[in-house]
Amino acid sequence: MDLDPGKLRIKDFQYELPAERIALYPLEERENAKLLSYRAGEISDHVFADLPAVLPQGVQLVMNNTRVIPARIRWSIANKKWIEILLLEPESQATPRRNEQRWWCMVGNNRAWKRGELYINLNTGKLWIQRLEPKEGLWLLEFIWRPISAQMTGPQTFEELLEEIGEVPLPPYLNRPTEALDRERYQTTYATQNGAVAAPTAGLHLTPNLLQKIYSLGGACHTITLHVGAGTFLPVKAAQMADHIMHSERISCRVETLKALRSAQRPVYAVGTTTIRMLESLYWMACMLAEVNPTEPELYKISAHPSTSPKILHTDQWVPYSGIDLRKGSFEDASFGVMSAHEALDILIRYAQTHALEEISGRTSLLIAPPYRPRMVQGLITNFHQPCSTLLLLVAALVGDDWRQIYQHALDHQYRFLSYGDGSILHF
Repeated sequence: MDLDPGKLRIKDFQYELPAERIALYPLEERENAKLLSYRAGEISDHVFADLPAVLPQGVQLVMNNTRVIPARIRWSIANKKWIEILLLEPESQATPRRNEQRWWCMVGNNRAWKRGELYINLNTGKLWIQRLEPKEGLWLLEFIWRPISAQMTGPQTFEELLEEIGEVPLPPYLNRPTEALDRERYQTTYATQNGAVAAPTAGLHLTPNLLQKIYSLGGACHTITLHVGAGTFLPVKAAQMADHIMHSERISCRVETLKALRSAQRPVYAVGTTTIRMLESLYWMACMLAEVNPTEPELYKISAHPSTSPKILHTDQWVPYSGIDLRKGSFEDASFGVMSAHEALDILIRYAQTHALEEISGRTSLLIAPPYRPRMVQGLITNFHQPCSTLLLLVAALVGDDWRQIYQHALDHQYRFLSYGDGSILHF
């Protein structure tokens, strides 16, 4: 296999997905979703109710606790035209005032928004929206909401405002309006951190009952946060991956979680592609915070300048591949990124202690694609992904060419695909 992921041709990750195999709605019971188990070329069929028995003993299950916000705002204007706003993330440097917020957004049918402010009548007041500046196809919008009178109380927070006027932003490939059930079902049962515009869908199958069973069998469950952005829906339009720009997403992980993973010394399984991207991003952040002592390569020293702000930690999409020597025989021969997972966790913990941090936070645009090999994770629970997507590239990095065998088995055995579909557990 070519060691340069930039040379991957996206057309080599195509498969035929009939439209009727895309799940438009979730099953009535989360645990009844099918679960395909893959290990070293062998495939077996289960349901998610079997998950505690399928996982290895003492597993450390890591889940993304991001919560999908009602981030889609739609309303009609003159001549039966519609404008649609999809909120992506708040302006990072702005200190929001009461009843005022600025967010970077996608604006659908922007041409119909001629000039000035738009406003929406609320149950208890009005909302004004103003365009401030464009950047790379997005708009910075200012939202201001006020009650009709001093005697009336309206939404006190932006979250409350969105609950009143926003819709859950379903993936475009579902091609249906948002319905009442989506408020609950397009959300994991452990979602606590507002900020995502798409659900970490592998976790949609997990229930408190399943998590309790994992605990009772000696496992543990941990949470991290990666706020899933709209970029997760973007198709790869470039012929080669070198020309594809990965989207950037906000991440955070509590130091207590890092310490728990460090002390457990048990297999780590990620729930969803967002979780594995997050954990692997932390590994590369540790690499960038460390210097290898050439005489004692097992020793690492934090090299970040004390003034470095943890808010700017960022794992770029190509960071894991920057040390590859294409003259050598394998990806593991790269001089960059040779520390163990425990060493990486130690560096992150010490870095947090140095800066008196309760969590490590930053951004990631990490691309996981062949010939990548995971450093932090031994297994992945994930749904079935679109053809020619970066998520399918991630699966191929973990199981190699067997991804075709896995997906053909799922097609042959009537598995349901994409966000509301069935899932798989990949042991590697």
